[in-house]
Amino acid sequence: MSTLTKVLVLLVSALSIFLSGVYVLQLTTGEDLKSENEIIKGQLRATQTQSFATEDGLAKGLETLNAVSKIQQNNLALMAEKVKELQVQRDLAVTEKGAADATASRATELANTLAAMNANMQSSEVELFKQITDSNNAKVQAEIKNAQLNQKLANVMAESEQKAREIRRLKEADKLKDDVIADLKVKLESASLSPTAIPGGQGVKTAVNATGVPIRGEILEVRDNGLVLISVGTSSGVREGMVFHVARGAQFLSDMVIKAVYADQAVGELYNTARGEIVLDKDTVSTGYGE
Repeated sequence: MSTLTKVLVLLVSALSIFLSGVYVLQLTTGEDLKSENEIIKGQLRATQTQSFATEDGLAKGLETLNAVSKIQQNNLALMAEKVKELQVQRDLAVTEKGAADATASRATELANTLAAMNANMQSSEVELFKQITDSNNAKVQAEIKNAQLNQKLANVMAESEQKAREIRRLKEADKLKDDVIADLKVKLESASLSPTAIPGGQGVKTAVNATGVPIRGEILEVRDNGLVLISVGTSSGVREGMVFHVARGAQFLSDMVIKAVYADQAVGELYNTARGEIVLDKDTVSTGYGE
């Protein structure tokens, strides 16, 4: 029997004692109270019956409560197990969240590292492109300088070749001049012509040419290399190796030997030029001095 049932039984017993006392009191007061006493007895019996019925209901209620309590205890046990499972899941979720946070942090570090590497690569690419550009510019400048040096070398070689040709031509001219002078001397000696001294001792005077007729003309052009172009050629009887005298009026200027002959012109080389004299255009030429 539970504690609540015991309490109810004690209350019913106390009520019975109280009602018994009331009954005794009524007997002492008189007969007029008998009917009321009977009523009270009936009420007592009804109360006792109700008390017994109440005790049975309470017992059944207690059994129901015990069953409900067991169900609740089972539910609480299930809920406790569920709470444990949830706690385990929570702990697992916390662990997984920690791992995820660590992975996210690692991913962030890797992303930052990758960004830094990309920035370094871009900087390296810019620097490499600048170096390549500078190298290409230096290469272009070197090629330009090389081309300039090659051009200078070509110019120097061409100038050297031209000077060499000029030296060879001058040597040939000197040899030809010597040959012409020697040939003239031989011709003069063989012709038994008496050379007449030219005033100032500048050279020899040929009175006439081979046909006995003096040939006269003028200088058309004076060149820097000592050659002159005259206005008479083969049509006037001029031949290669012929000697002309150059004068300005009566003033003797130079001797000239013919190097090349054309139809109406000839090229001669000056030699034996009078000291301090310069041959100019329009100066006269002839095969006989003073003729």
